Amino acid sequence: MDTGDDWTLYGKTGWATRNLNKNMNPTLGWFVGWVEQKEKLYIFALNMDIKDSSQLPQRQEIAIDILKNELNI
Repeated sequence: MDTGDDWTLYGKTGWATRNLNKNMNPTLGWFVGWVEQKEKLYIFALNMDIKDSSQLPQRQEIAIDILKNELNI
């Protein structure tokens, strides 16, 4: 998914919807994966409420911001 000098990020996004009044309304989004860095493995999962599809990119943006701060990737 992404790589740097001493790390590799692997991940998968998901999005669950439910049918309300014949409209597909997004309800839940997630981004899960792991980072391999200097022979260590860090597993992560982010789960968030999604009100509309414009918020979908935030799943990865939020998780990657946290990983950058915590792991210095």
